[in-house]
Amino acid sequence: MLLFSFVVILFTCFLPQSAFCQETDSLPAPKPISQSIAYSLGIQESTKDNPLDTGLADVHYYDPVDRHDFLFRNTGALGSASFRMVCCEQPQMGFEMGYRQFDLFRFTKQNVPFYNNKRPFSRLDFLIGLKKEQTVNVVHSQNIGKKFNFGFHYMRYATTGLYTRQRTRHNDLAFSSTFDSKKRYLLKTIFILNNIRADENGGVKETNIFEDTSFVSKELVNIELENAENKQREITFHVYHSLNNQDSTRSKTWELYHEADVGREQYDYADTSPDSAYYGLFNEDDTTVTDYSSQAQKVFIGTKAGFRKFFRRGLIIDASSSYSYNIVQQDSFTEKYFQYADAALSLSSNTERMFSYGISATYSFLDYNKNDFKSSASIGYDFDKAGAIQLNASYSRIEPALLFNRFAFGNISWGNTFDKQSTLTAELSYRLPKYNIQAAVRFNQIKQLAFWDASRLPAQHSGSLHTWVFELHKLFRINYFGFDNVLRVQFVSDKNFLRYPVYWGVHSFFYERGVFKGKLLTRVGVDIRYNTNYKAPGYFPLTEQFYLQDEETLSFYPALDFYLLFKIKTVRLFMKMQHLNQGMFKDKGYFNAYKYPAWDRTFRFGVSWMFLD
Repeated sequence: MLLFSFVVILFTCFLPQSAFCQETDSLPAPKPISQSIAYSLGIQESTKDNPLDTGLADVHYYDPVDRHDFLFRNTGALGSASFRMVCCEQPQMGFEMGYRQFDLFRFTKQNVPFYNNKRPFSRLDFLIGLKKEQTVNVVHSQNIGKKFNFGFHYMRYATTGLYTRQRTRHNDLAFSSTFDSKKRYLLKTIFILNNIRADENGGVKETNIFEDTSFVSKELVNIELENAENKQREITFHVYHSLNNQDSTRSKTWELYHEADVGREQYDYADTSPDSAYYGLFNEDDTTVTDYSSQAQKVFIGTKAGFRKFFRRGLIIDASSSYSYNIVQQDSFTEKYFQYADAALSLSSNTERMFSYGISATYSFLDYNKNDFKSSASIGYDFDKAGAIQLNASYSRIEPALLFNRFAFGNISWGNTFDKQSTLTAELSYRLPKYNIQAAVRFNQIKQLAFWDASRLPAQHSGSLHTWVFELHKLFRINYFGFDNVLRVQFVSDKNFLRYPVYWGVHSFFYERGVFKGKLLTRVGVDIRYNTNYKAPGYFPLTEQFYLQDEETLSFYPALDFYLLFKIKTVRLFMKMQHLNQGMFKDKGYFNAYKYPAWDRTFRFGVSWMFLD
């Protein structure tokens, strides 16, 4: 039945007389404000810039948890720890500590945008909601002369939360700069300051809070932790520069590049009123200890150098090598030094060609990550009006993050020697822009899976696990009406270790048109999201890890949001009533994770304003 729904929607899109698939001018695709403003993500060179999106489709998705194609869930409050709902993420090469549950709210050298604009450009995104909920996103980019560009980026996510001890306040800054000689030399820099702070309540003690009518205010609900908090602080500096040679047509023939990084990451946990029943195996031996705290820190310096050779017909060969030196300190463990070094080789084609391909391999040969390996291959063909097909495959064999093998706190410590985790992924995808359709099927095989068990301790599966994931994204348009759909079906070989919902859907019904002679673009609609029953993970704030739990299965619950969007010139506004259908079912609410309930019905207002002066 689940797969049948995919087939029906896919088949409908190819009916030649289908009203759902006819092109219409009533809902034009978003266009950039100006052809002179575009951006690329990350510090390394990009061969293609992205135009600014000024449409209404995603403006009300203010929370990064929703913004990433609904791949994530959090622990109930804006800015709280998040986890993936879809299997499985390919591990990355490099030395890794393991504290990544707040990554959606951090600047990194991969997600800072670099703008290409001939005139000053600024953007202000602002949202306010109940419980002092607030998001702020400020961007300014300006050219100084014809060769230098400066960028400023600020993000803030904050709320007091619906339940006690859910307050978050994240403040991130990034400064970027680009010097482009327009001939042979390019220099890009990023300076990042991330400050993540999240109160931790350990979840609610009773999971029947939506059945008990005595809880007039959610602040009266009993929680596990009364005075716990997580902090993450990061300061990093990244620089990338390249020197190239060009032929008579100003096309590159070769390029030398170099990248350098230096920085510090700090992870602090503190609980001034610890509950021994909650911490269990992690209790302190000393009964006189009244405060629990755990600190971890990484100071690093890294460098990478490479050479690219450009051939006719779009072939590019890239050879590089990187090295990093990491100084790690964690609680009672003495300071330890970890080195990382790798060599990489890739062959790829120009992605703008009809036929594209690529192959790459990276091998690490030093210290903790010695003998780590990752390879990938891709091949694609663009049939123009008939769409484009892409086949991607990757294989990695990588050491689990340091936290799996090395940790000490209170009455517990471990010094594991886990095997490397192997991950094989193959994906076949198809997109047909003319009919607003994207489809993919993905196979994952994982050997020696590293995970956190029901005791909140690191563990490793000794065998092989595999999953199948089917995805479909289809937008129907009929005159002024739209129906946008994201559907996912995933099957796992062993639900004891891979716990994900089998079926997951997100649908948006909307009506959009211009009023006042087309000067005010308006969209009114509803979003509905749901998933089948599954055992969602628990969350342990001390280690900042999501773990397998066997106590409760989260049941099917469709959540409905109503929104109203406006756009006039460079200003976009939205009003959103989230969880509109609360109280319409037997269950008066739902949980995002074990013991972590989602928000009740709430109202939010936001604005996104672009300035072009």
